[in-house]
Amino acid sequence: QNYSSWTKTVTAPWVSATWTTTEYATSDTEADAIAALQFLRGSNTPFLLWVNWNAIHAPFHYPPGISGTPSVTGAPEARAMAEFLDGSIGRVLAEVDWSTTTVIFCGDNGSVAGTAPPGSGLPHAGWKGSVYEGGTRTPLLIAGAAVGWRGTSYELVNSVDLHATMHSLTIGTERSVGDGISLLGHLMHGRLHARSIAFSEWFEPNGTPTPATKKESARDGRYALVR
Repeated sequence: QNYSSWTKTVTAPWVSATWTTTEYATSDTEADAIAALQFLRGSNTPFLLWVNWNAIHAPFHYPPGISGTPSVTGAPEARAMAEFLDGSIGRVLAEVDWSTTTVIFCGDNGSVAGTAPPGSGLPHAGWKGSVYEGGTRTPLLIAGAAVGWRGTSYELVNSVDLHATMHSLTIGTERSVGDGISLLGHLMHGRLHARSIAFSEWFEPNGTPTPATKKESARDGRYALVR
């Protein structure tokens, strides 16, 4: 399978179906997200919309409408995929009511292994699959109704904090959830985030009760412990 031939499954209270589609995956995700936003916006009720693009990810290629010469490294293809994704995200965000909605954008992991294109974790050590910063430090952008200031934050954030933040948004007050610490006070008022340690865990094989390999890291604003 690839981005233009893949298996799609739709599950909802009124339908459950699986089929093979030739719709370009990035465009298909965009269309689903826009349709969901238009429906949810008209429902006049609070909602959570979680949108997961496949891009950018191997196999690297030139998306529809972007041509180029096939490369050995995959770097130009990856850049073209990022360009296409950027437009796709922009069209979804154009449907957002920014006065009532908060948007959280984040990556899931660092770049692919190695220091050559299409990417690397430089200047940080490590890459996808490692618990060094090159594998765990990812983009995070938050904008919209719950954000009371603009700028770059240097606070430590764990992905579990996003769960706590979304929960706090729904109840209107700051609340921790499990290992997650809400960012709501930081977003709205610029207060310091309560997290003093960021942590990461990696298991292989994934999903097994007793993984053969386990990696862990914890870091504060200056030092990191990796094992």
